Amino acid sequence: VPVDMPNVEDPDFVTARQLFWSGSYDQAEKLFLVYLSKNPNHEPTKVFLRMIRESRHYDPEKEKMVRKALEEVRFKRIDWKDMTLDAAIGFLREETRRQIPEGDVVNFVNLVPAAADPKKITLSAEDASLQDLIKRISDLAGVYHHVESDGVVFETKARSI
Repeated sequence: VPVDMPNVEDPDFVTARQLFWSGSYDQAEKLFLVYLSKNPNHEPTKVFLRMIRESRHYDPEKEKMVRKALEEVRFKRIDWKDMTLDAAIGFLREETRRQIPEGDVVNFVNLVPAAADPKKITLSAEDASLQDLIKRISDLAGVYHHVESDGVVFETKARSI
């Protein structure tokens, strides 16, 4: 038996798996984490933990709210010269919060590593939507973005999904 494949019928793993399939993700996650600490190379446990994280993350209603905000938040005038991606995202974050004061409808997550050294952003725009600015910023910086339940994520590669 390979070292990274403990007995699949291990009672701790079986219990965690049963909790997962019954929808008790919080309880299952705790058991999977304990199991993974004892069996760090057990791929099925890693897959279940990934599925738990993904199930918590996706919320179609929240994504609709984010997409609505992307269309409704407007910028009267933008005039940037050599702005960093971090600074541009910070500006979008603050202005969006100012226009949507009732909560964090749109989060902005920058997963572009500093080592990737995205291009500086020089941009002039009038009466632009948040969605338009995000597209233009991504293009100018040479990065990608995608919309999720929690907001907009900037990264160096396009998602394969």
